[in-house]
Amino acid sequence: MTRYFAYHFEARSIQSFILDSGRLRDVVGASELVDALARRNGDDLLALALEAVNFRVEPQFARRAGSAFTMVTTEEDERDRLRALWTLILRLLVPELTYSEGIGAGDSARKAITTARESAMVRTNTESDNLPPPSPLAERVRRTGRAVVVREKSEDLDSVTRAKRRFARTESLVERFAPAQSGMLVWPRDLSGDPEAEKAFPFIGDRRLVAVVHADGNGMGRMLAALPKAVEQNGLDYIATFGDFSRSLGEATEAAAKRAVAEVLLPAHREGVVPARPIVLGGDDLVAIFRADLAFPFVLAYLEAFEKETRARLARQSSWPEEVRKGMTAAAGIAFVHAHHPYHLAHQLAEALCRHAKAAARIADSPSSSLAFFRSTGSYWTDYAALLEEELTFRKDGRPVRNTLGAYAVRQGSCSLPSARELLDLARVVRSARAGGGLRQIGSLLFSDVPEAERAWRRWLRNVEERRETGGKEKRQMIEKGFTNLVGAASDGLPIAGDRTPIGDVVTLVEVGT
Repeated sequence: MTRYFAYHFEARSIQSFILDSGRLRDVVGASELVDALARRNGDDLLALALEAVNFRVEPQFARRAGSAFTMVTTEEDERDRLRALWTLILRLLVPELTYSEGIGAGDSARKAITTARESAMVRTNTESDNLPPPSPLAERVRRTGRAVVVREKSEDLDSVTRAKRRFARTESLVERFAPAQSGMLVWPRDLSGDPEAEKAFPFIGDRRLVAVVHADGNGMGRMLAALPKAVEQNGLDYIATFGDFSRSLGEATEAAAKRAVAEVLLPAHREGVVPARPIVLGGDDLVAIFRADLAFPFVLAYLEAFEKETRARLARQSSWPEEVRKGMTAAAGIAFVHAHHPYHLAHQLAEALCRHAKAAARIADSPSSSLAFFRSTGSYWTDYAALLEEELTFRKDGRPVRNTLGAYAVRQGSCSLPSARELLDLARVVRSARAGGGLRQIGSLLFSDVPEAERAWRRWLRNVEERRETGGKEKRQMIEKGFTNLVGAASDGLPIAGDRTPIGDVVTLVEVGT
């Protein structure tokens, strides 16, 4: 009887490893380094290890993308040699990366893979893997606290930063993020605001606001649970089925990103520099940094494209379960911050916002993708629940009211969640009416004097109507209709629905320049 031997590897806490830096060029290098571990096209560091092991029989992969892979072979010693070599490569080339790995065996590929994945769930590398520690007398890098290992151009580098710098000038992630027509454009590596810096981020004027976006697919667990049943019922090849699923999902994510880039980012380039930088793109995940005014439109375009692309690619497999073939939705969180804001904290906030959008969509039984966002102006928030309580809740008639609607649905009218597209349209009308300042004042009054905020609301609408050079009565009608679409409130009172108002959301989008 043929025995199968599996090895499963998956990088963990990827975003923490990538964003653990105050410099964009190190973030870029880290993202390229992690991306190079395992790629769908086989152009990766794993290929070097496979070549060195020199397998007698070509191994098969149930997954090979998104900094993870699951390999199956019939040769136990070759699997073990790959594992030993691979962990050595990680210690040398990617120091301090957290990962899980496990091995398995069985009389079928499915049993071997299942055992390997179960083993990986309880086997994660620890700090002890980075021993021995540096001497107490070793010089330390002030920014990271790690020991200095080399000095480059008068700058002290630790082993982790040096590893990231080795990949800082590669563009493989950009090539999968951007469409072919962007080939002559430059993607920034510097957020300092210095226009003379190499590949500086193309801000507009002195507004140095960025947005960190985290997007994640929904229902992955259900799909992975449904596929094995289809394998058994339809006599499918287990390795090929999961390999096809992984490949299809990766292609859909990349295609969705490229569509959004072509629609939103490419037209916004300044002197050939694109105002964004991809950080993670693999599986059903996307993490990127954008100039603040482009983040919301990009996320809308990406989530819409993600639904279409996953549905188109997964539906091709007629033998797969309907739950898989109908495609996927996704959720996204957008953290608007100053360019100097610590990246890892901004990402933690974006991730928390993404979780909130997922939860809201679940409660609303939404068939649509969803998103949530927040602008951090000072405090380093990472906990969205605490943020809601401390910064976004005021009291009206003795009851708490939130100055946000929370999560928005991408597809208009698909569920009880408000429409992200209608919010964007409303913010653009307010901005074109040059009425953002007045609405911001109303938002501030909500937390100090609600009756005065109600009077200010009525004055604000009258002022919009009287400003004929920006549209006058027509603009007022459009604004009233926009708020009514979101909350159903009458125009003569504050637009509050239950315990929430979209005033803060509109102000945020106006102020970031969307």
